[in-house]
Amino acid sequence: MPTIFTHAIAASALGALYRLRVDRGSTVGGSPVDRGSSVDGGSPVDRGSSVGPGSRSSADAMIDSPRRRRVAGPALRSESGAALPRGFWVLTALCAILPDADVVAFDLGLDYGHMLGHRGISHSLPFAVGVGAAVAAALGRGTWRTARVSLFVYFFLVTASHGFLDAFTDEGLGVAFFAPFSGERYFFPWRPLEVAPIGGHGFFTAREVRGGLRWVEVLWSEVRWVWIPAAAVVLAAWQRRRIGRAPG
Repeated sequence: MPTIFTHAIAASALGALYRLRVDRGSTVGGSPVDRGSSVDGGSPVDRGSSVGPGSRSSADAMIDSPRRRRVAGPALRSESGAALPRGFWVLTALCAILPDADVVAFDLGLDYGHMLGHRGISHSLPFAVGVGAAVAAALGRGTWRTARVSLFVYFFLVTASHGFLDAFTDEGLGVAFFAPFSGERYFFPWRPLEVAPIGGHGFFTAREVRGGLRWVEVLWSEVRWVWIPAAAVVLAAWQRRRIGRAPG
């Protein structure tokens, strides 16, 4: 398996792309509030209709409503690129490394190839669906459905990225992508990543590989195939956000 740092670094690239998407108009707090949709299911709030005789427009009334402040406020902040859900980056890193919690299966006496073993159900796509749904429900409380769906897709991809990276490694068993419905293990045809010792045990003392130290080979394969591409994505997204915020 790649080191946990590599999984987190790969997930940071996905996070940078998600942040770029937020800045380009798909808000974390829901859909933009200035496109004519109502917050409470009524008529559009930006068409100048009055609430009652002598009262302010419905737009003014909605701006002062508690629900408007609770839902639209985060949307407006996210629209400007100033806010992501609290704990977004921490949860990104945690979801990226969470599947490797299955290494406890070895301490429990379960075989590597067991459904609950390493690279088993916790590395599967159904597991990623469950994690994505749970995190989206927690972070998306009080927001619009489109925001929750966006968060679900993002955290599903972050969690699933762990199994996909493992399927690029050169040793061990494959990944049970479709557990619990199928216990079959899969690798990708191209496997450039040197596998790290499970649980990190003996990482710096493991045997030599092709005349070099194991940990050097592992880190170099991860730097070359994951860290550098991920850094390029993060820098490109940052530059795109910087250009998008430039005046004019």
